[in-house]
Amino acid sequence: MPVMNTFRISYVSFAFVLPLSNSTFAEELLDGWKAEASFSAGALLGDDEIGRDVNATGGEDLIASLDDGGAIAIRLGLHSEYIGLEGSLLFGTEQIEVENEFGVDFPNHGEVPFSISADVLVYPFGFSLFDGRLRPYVTTGIGGTLLRVDLDNISDKESYFLLTWNLGGGVKWVLDKDGGVYLDARVTNHHVFEDDPIDSFHMQSILIGIGFRF
Repeated sequence: MPVMNTFRISYVSFAFVLPLSNSTFAEELLDGWKAEASFSAGALLGDDEIGRDVNATGGEDLIASLDDGGAIAIRLGLHSEYIGLEGSLLFGTEQIEVENEFGVDFPNHGEVPFSISADVLVYPFGFSLFDGRLRPYVTTGIGGTLLRVDLDNISDKESYFLLTWNLGGGVKWVLDKDGGVYLDARVTNHHVFEDDPIDSFHMQSILIGIGFRF
């Protein structure tokens, strides 16, 4: 390995390890992990068209769409002053609607969407705002969205589990002096990747709920 490359690798490694070698920094970053659980409700904004296929009995296209509706989320995780790790379940309330290209509805051809994900939260201000009661954060994660829809009119509803990327932000407001109960408001964009005949599309969840820190 050339000397210059060795020097660069050593420098980058040193620059990365040095902050972690500071015990105060490491303790502030990793200390104080506590479990949290929350329940939220709100809106799930859908997309006009999420996929289409050919009607095997009629020859025209069948089009699936997801209208705006309600949403419920359950989250469990571990959180420190600056970082949180959590798993979440997100349930929509509106069924996927199917119609042909002429606007004729095909009832009972779709079900409500369901998502599962693992997310990372970053609290850039830690516990420094309003004596730790105000906790804004950004979040991102990866998961999957389950859709059940019939787009060929002969195979009944088929299941599609689609890779989903989440990106959002929110704020927590602690209600008690011990930090055990908080309100949580979050907005998240869910980018759902395609899997033929389902197209790539977006959902947005807007949720407000209550959480508990143990």
